[in-house]
Amino acid sequence: MVLGLLAALAAALVAVAHAWPAALPAAAALLPLVGALAASLLVGSLVRPLERLRIGVSRLAAGDLAARVPPTSRCEIGLLTRAVNELGETLQDHARVQDAFGRYASDWVLHRVLSEPGGIVPEGTETEVTLLFADVRSFTRLSEGMEAKDVVSLLNEVFQLASDCILRRGGTIDKFMGDAVMAWFGAPMPSPDHPLAAVEAARDLQQALRERAGGVAVEMGIGVHVGRVIVGTIGSDRRSDFTAIGDAVNVAQRLEALAGPGEVLVSEAVWRRTRDTVTQRFAGTRKLPGREAEVVVYAVDV
Repeated sequence: MVLGLLAALAAALVAVAHAWPAALPAAAALLPLVGALAASLLVGSLVRPLERLRIGVSRLAAGDLAARVPPTSRCEIGLLTRAVNELGETLQDHARVQDAFGRYASDWVLHRVLSEPGGIVPEGTETEVTLLFADVRSFTRLSEGMEAKDVVSLLNEVFQLASDCILRRGGTIDKFMGDAVMAWFGAPMPSPDHPLAAVEAARDLQQALRERAGGVAVEMGIGVHVGRVIVGTIGSDRRSDFTAIGDAVNVAQRLEALAGPGEVLVSEAVWRRTRDTVTQRFAGTRKLPGREAEVVVYAVDV
């Protein structure tokens, strides 16, 4: 548009020169001014969009993922501006996904999900992990007479405490099930001390529940067991979970069912791997529901 105006102005000057020869010297004197004006307008038409683009990129680099630069033309600068805006939208979508899944998975799992094509982690492999199950005791009684929104608020508060304790110790939250939570430690990133990390997370959670101020008093029973499972993506092409499957999961869940309010019960396998660091006492030999063999159980000092 700027070049069109300049062309029209030059044509007008030429027409004046042809119509009035006497005015030719004056018209000639104006030509340097026209050239200067043309250069000024041309530089301005380039500098202003580039400056807006620079500011937009700087805002994105500073973490303002909502920054956008309105395209002002269809030239190369306009194409570059649209590319920067598309980058901002992609980064914003990435941040939303990271914020959503970051509440449930460790940073390593989150990175794998976001970096794999289609956001799919390869099929699971067999590995050793430590499973942790925690369940609110007497939740039906606790929630009796409460409004639905208050029940949800209470669960969210408890699950927030559980999430903080588990993720802080390097665990991955598998799922929330009603008033219970399942998590595991030691995969997919191998960790030689994952049994200790799980036990410490369980102790942290019991401590956090005891120190919780105000409101309805909440107690949880926690079970911890170490064993080999399949860890990976399981499900269909429409819906899948990154989870752990195996007999060790069942043992951990049944240990949790045996645990009393405020208690952490662990299997002998966990006790052997943590006894030099964490104080535990023999809690007897128990027959777990649905299993033939008895299991030696220890109670963690919390």
